[in-house]
Amino acid sequence: MTQPPITAKFPDMQKSVKSLLGSLFASICLAVASLAQPVEILPPSLRGATQPQVAVAGNGHIFVTFGKDSSVYCTASTNGGKTFLEPRKVATLPKLSLGMRRGPRIVASNQHVTISAVSQPDGNLRAWTSDDAGLTWSKAALINSVPNSAREGLHAMTADGQKNVYAVWLDLRNKVTQLWSAASHDDGKTWSDNIKVYESPDGHICECCHPSISIFSNAIVRIMWRNSLNGAHDMFTADSTDGGKTFSTAQKLGQGTWSLNACPMDGGSLAGPYSVWRRDKSVYYTDEKFIEHLLGEGRQPVVSLGREGLFFLWQKDSQLMLQKGTEIKPIVLAETGAYPAVTSALEKPNPIVVWESMTNGLKTISAQVLK
Repeated sequence: MTQPPITAKFPDMQKSVKSLLGSLFASICLAVASLAQPVEILPPSLRGATQPQVAVAGNGHIFVTFGKDSSVYCTASTNGGKTFLEPRKVATLPKLSLGMRRGPRIVASNQHVTISAVSQPDGNLRAWTSDDAGLTWSKAALINSVPNSAREGLHAMTADGQKNVYAVWLDLRNKVTQLWSAASHDDGKTWSDNIKVYESPDGHICECCHPSISIFSNAIVRIMWRNSLNGAHDMFTADSTDGGKTFSTAQKLGQGTWSLNACPMDGGSLAGPYSVWRRDKSVYYTDEKFIEHLLGEGRQPVVSLGREGLFFLWQKDSQLMLQKGTEIKPIVLAETGAYPAVTSALEKPNPIVVWESMTNGLKTISAQVLK
């Protein structure tokens, strides 16, 4: 007489086995899809470029900006990230601010691409716009209203695809590091009066960690930064529900704290209600409840939220780690990877990650579609 499988006698065991097999299958699929050969987006003449940032337009075109020496560049892909066009120079600035998350930022819509960057000698944050998919670029528009106030070079930018662009930066107009922002309602061609988002009661926020900015449901503009408060360097956020005119009271992320008499130069990332950030040697994420969850050891994390779900990426030693969702264990996306940046677009199925990599002993920039 044939005996039924043991799991048939124990329904709970059957469910557990199916769940385990499903998780294992998902992990294998993620690993196989994500570890496909990345694309190098630089020609040999531009190797040595650093600090890539990426944006995706509503039509699916991908745009990447980066810096080399004192010049800002932009390249694009019109075939979903399979190949990239020859990069074009956007502008040259005296001592372009680069390194440790300093560098240009980019946003894109079907009609416009906007890039921002900071020059160290004059300390000004500027924006350039393109109406022809990055072929030609406008003259620079000044974002900070007080000269030399953005000289720390740390800033972020986001857009809603409806002509509204928002910038945030570390500002020194009052001789201490504060958080300021501005808005543009014509794709970055002109900018509003500057708004002070936050000043620490202790006198200054963390001076060397980049801020982050994102737009999510109901047109909420969320800004995240590393504070300096009572000897702790923890992450805080503030929201605007009126198009960046005013911001809510700052709220701390997570339950732990990081007492630190230094700057970790690591500002994290936002995507919708999700945030990801570093404390000490570990990377954490929070959702809309602001409760922290451990991802693992590492630094320089970023997060993407789209139709394909939630993705986290971060550096662990020399490796670039990838985790899809909150349940599947992370995998190694690249053996050598630093300063990842990733798109986050709910209307697009696959996020695009770019990062600093190495080829023939030189720095280059790689891109990968995450599936």
